[in-house]
Amino acid sequence: LNVQTAKLRALAQLGHLAEARCALRGFGAAALYALPKTRDYLAQLANVALASAATGEREHAQVLYGLLHPYPDLYIPSMSLYCHGVVSHFLGILARTLGQHAHARAHLERAIELEQRHGLILPLARSRYELGALLLESNAQREREDGRMVLEEVRTSTTKLGLMPLRAAAEARLSARA
Repeated sequence: LNVQTAKLRALAQLGHLAEARCALRGFGAAALYALPKTRDYLAQLANVALASAATGEREHAQVLYGLLHPYPDLYIPSMSLYCHGVVSHFLGILARTLGQHAHARAHLERAIELEQRHGLILPLARSRYELGALLLESNAQREREDGRMVLEEVRTSTTKLGLMPLRAAAEARLSARA
């Protein structure tokens, strides 16, 4: 399952959304509920969550939100001892997929707080990017301005860190809303 969910995540992150959507079919609600709660449980759910959010698969997002909701402050390690960040990040992107913007914002702000506290630089940059993108979608002018500021910060920090794909994503969001 680790390889399958990691492949699903990679498809989504590389923009192969049609393939990711097809691969998600193998992870219906019954399969997700049946996942064994092993060391890799949260990482597997996070991988599927990322693909669900990227493809806009609301049915998957709803199930995943429920499965991840009990663990908002837990960190998600992978087999290679890499940390994907905190569960709140994934709850935030799932809530956004479900159109629950207030919940999404609260989850992403919590993820930023925890990732900053523990020096998780890459997950922190991703959570800030997601928060900025979310705020840009707001109907409120002040929130859109905040979203632009957050994405400007993401652009600056990702440049310093050499995270060019995330920098490009932030620039694309900023130019789309210019």
